[in-house]
Amino acid sequence: MNSLKKLSISYPLVILVSLLIQGLGLLKSMYLSGSFGASQILDAYYLSNVFTISIFSIVGAAITTIVIPELNDTTPFYEKKKNIGRLY
Repeated sequence: MNSLKKLSISYPLVILVSLLIQGLGLLKSMYLSGSFGASQILDAYYLSNVFTISIFSIVGAAITTIVIPELNDTTPFYEKKKNIGRLY
C-alpha cells in the first residue's frame, strides 16, 4: 500500500478519534460540574489538569522536534563539531 493511500485512511481515523476524545472530555466536565458545582475545588482540579497537560505537551514537543531528529542523525559528533567552526 503506498503512502498516500495509508494517509487517506489514517487521517479520517485520527479526526474521528480526536472528536471522540473531545466528546468524552465534555461528558467528564458535565459530570464533574454536576457533582461538585461551580466551586473552588473544581477550579483547582481544572487548574492542576491544565498545568499537567501543558507540561507534558511542552516536553512531548521538545522530544519530537529536538531529541528524535538528533538520535536519527547519522553524522558523527566530531563532524558536526568540525562544521560549526566553518560558520564563523
